[in-house]
Amino acid sequence: MRFLENADLLKIEDILPFFPDFVVIDDFKEEIAHALEGYSAKIESLKAEMDEATKTAEAIKQDIVALGSRFIVIDANEQCFRCHTLLVTRQFYVFPCHHTFHADCLISLVSLMSHMFGHCNCVLPTGKRLFASDDTAENCGLTN
Repeated sequence: MRFLENADLLKIEDILPFFPDFVVIDDFKEEIAHALEGYSAKIESLKAEMDEATKTAEAIKQDIVALGSRFIVIDANEQCFRCHTLLVTRQFYVFPCHHTFHADCLISLVSLMSHMFGHCNCVLPTGKRLFASDDTAENCGLTN
């Protein structure tokens, strides 16, 4: 049984089927118990991962339900905050602070900000406020 300690690929459970039925397991009890402890630890780890995944899935479900009741009414003449053309001419985003952007304008704005400020931490709070779900026009990062 010492050779099992040195073998990474071979385990006690792999060789047990090759023993005759009348072999006394007392000789291998320690190895079997060790293997079972390893499986038990792996099972507990997988249970913890499953619990975390279940919690995450539940949080996502709650977010989806909450988003289902969120909407904002925009005027047909609403303009993009960046390019000042009609918003409804292409894909757009509307933020809770009522700022409206074409998708490509928003991407270019974020890209421009990241190039201008690089790794500067002063941009991050503004970005957080811009994308926060509870922002209003009064505390929007774009107007302050």
